[in-house]
Amino acid sequence: MTIRYYMSEGLLLPEKNGSQWEFTAREARDMAMIQDMRACGFSVQNIKRLLTLYRGSSPDLIAERKIIGEEYQKLLEERKATEQAITLLKGAIEEICPPPEESAPCCIPFSLFKLIACPYCRGVLHWNSVVIHNNAIRQGHGSCGCGFAADIDEGILIANNRENIIIPIVDSDRQTIKKRRPQDVSCIEKYYVWLLEHLREQNLDGKVIFEDVINTICFCSRAVEELPGRPSFILCDTDTSVVKYYAKNMRLLRPDCRLLMIVDDGVHHPLVPGCIDVVLDYCCSEIHQSYGYLSLCSTLAPYVKDGAYMLGRFTYMTKRRKPLEETKPGYTRADEKRYSLEVLLDRQQ
Repeated sequence: MTIRYYMSEGLLLPEKNGSQWEFTAREARDMAMIQDMRACGFSVQNIKRLLTLYRGSSPDLIAERKIIGEEYQKLLEERKATEQAITLLKGAIEEICPPPEESAPCCIPFSLFKLIACPYCRGVLHWNSVVIHNNAIRQGHGSCGCGFAADIDEGILIANNRENIIIPIVDSDRQTIKKRRPQDVSCIEKYYVWLLEHLREQNLDGKVIFEDVINTICFCSRAVEELPGRPSFILCDTDTSVVKYYAKNMRLLRPDCRLLMIVDDGVHHPLVPGCIDVVLDYCCSEIHQSYGYLSLCSTLAPYVKDGAYMLGRFTYMTKRRKPLEETKPGYTRADEKRYSLEVLLDRQQ
């Protein structure tokens, strides 16, 4: 219908052979020109005028310039009208819903700053070059007499024990997330709901929630708005870019959340003993076992309080009251150790 319309308006001039129209390279060239001019907003009348000029024996540059100038002026007027409309609509939107305030810079609140300690001798760090913003620590350099040191950079604690990373940086571009199959997503969503339901049964107000190995998946970043009370969060990983990514996400979702983000070697966390109330083991026990640790529980033993609440893949698999063969697709006997409650509770290593 478009081609027939252009023919009726004299934009396309194919020859007729009997009952058929014959389109040649000339019509293909004219059609390309028509499409370009229509994309620039040219009117059909001016397109016809230009094509007539182009088909002439000698070019009339003055007439061509005049036609293009008319279209150019029309576009300028339309742009001015569009910009005025955008300004009016923007004002109406801001009047109905004011724009959000710029998010505050990432900082460590004092309540979590006092939980920082040497991961080797458990000593308190000596701090200098500290920058404080709104009663929270934004920058600083801490050191211990045993040789350990750490820096706070834009509210993120970066330990110097990362020279020999125990849990290596893996999947820094989060390919694991991109390559999930539908059944993987379904399993993770069920696991997320299960974790959330159990945490909602707890009094989390003033509690410290710890999550590690967050580059593959981070429960806290999704649940920060849904958890009851006002808990504090400590999140760790060996990948600085991943820690910065989730720090930004969590502060956007809940600007008032108390947050301590740590980059360390994956095992030796710069925290005082007995400071963690809730441990979320989303998937890192499986990763820890690849490097000689039976479970995350074995590496976190010094940091958790007596009676600390631990939730994770192990408890999910062992407390659903069903055989593992029925709950985990692809289950093999080799997984018995991975999903054994006895392994989870073993703190000998």
